[in-house]
Amino acid sequence: MKLKTLVLAGSIATCLTPMLAQAQTEETPFPLFDRLFVVGDSIADDGNLQNYGDAFSDFPPGDLGYFEGRFTNGFTFAENLHTIYPQLFSSPYDPNQNVAVGGSGSGDFHIIPELSGLAGLNQQVSQITNNYTLTDRDLVIMVTGTNDYAFNASLFQGLADPTADPIAVLGNAVSTVVSNKVNNVQALANAGVKNVLVFGQADLSFTPLAADFEENYPQLANGGATAIADAHNSLLQNELSKLDGINATFFDFNGWSQNAPDIAASLGFNVANPGGACLDLDIVQFARENAEASAPCTDPENYGFYDKTHPSAGSHQVLAYSVGQVLIQDGDPTAVPEPLTILGAGAAIGFGGLFKRKLAKAGKK
Repeated sequence: MKLKTLVLAGSIATCLTPMLAQAQTEETPFPLFDRLFVVGDSIADDGNLQNYGDAFSDFPPGDLGYFEGRFTNGFTFAENLHTIYPQLFSSPYDPNQNVAVGGSGSGDFHIIPELSGLAGLNQQVSQITNNYTLTDRDLVIMVTGTNDYAFNASLFQGLADPTADPIAVLGNAVSTVVSNKVNNVQALANAGVKNVLVFGQADLSFTPLAADFEENYPQLANGGATAIADAHNSLLQNELSKLDGINATFFDFNGWSQNAPDIAASLGFNVANPGGACLDLDIVQFARENAEASAPCTDPENYGFYDKTHPSAGSHQVLAYSVGQVLIQDGDPTAVPEPLTILGAGAAIGFGGLFKRKLAKAGKK
């Protein structure tokens, strides 16, 4: 997405105050977009899965600290984006325009068989294109892929053949997932969208789930997760670059994930256990086995993950910061901002205070 703008002198001060209004220039006027639409999986789901029937009315379960249907203990990055960067959009955040569903894949796939063909990326994009008149002033954020690689067994059936080339099997899986994503970007373009931010694939070996690869996710074990992420991100960038008539921007979610602790520290988050999970739980296996779960930690602000696969509420705020930097500056999501000492203690206190207030609000709901 070629949205060249000013270089913000600071980092956190501009994140959490209306100072972007002061940064408006004739060359780059704000707001950059009118509306935000979101499609994808549990990273972006703001409670939508719970609308798919009584069986999901309390999933993920609130008594385990999940906040109002979100797969984290607070607000998602998409919701935080409007709070941190109030000048990016002319319209407020509208939950109806976020149709991301936890468990969805890049095509028709959903990890819950009954929802395949109902809640996958294909259906989400159709929901937007059929119900809204989309314009070149809208932004769509797409976050999907992990569920395909972790749970879509049909992509990896070839691994059961001892004579099969595992690299070829992984390559075919990646090609399928990337094709699904790019086809949906094109569908958005055909409907009038000009700006799409497409998340790449994170390397799941850097998540707490990695300890379960051998038992539950053999296709991700022995370097599989890294090979998938590398191949996915390389192919996705290449395919997006071929699209005409749309600003399709690749967001390096993998690079961001690995640099998130340093980014968080520079923004004033002193996370004691950035690679750990507050809740020692694989939420999918928990649901499939109807198992009991241990209680979550009492200090989620000290963890980079809420459960074994999903970012904590604090990590979602850091992710929103990095997404905004890419949108405003066409920047590098893996970049670590200037130390807070440049901005002064007031900015750090303000950011930390907002974070704590939002967590407190989440805990009371």
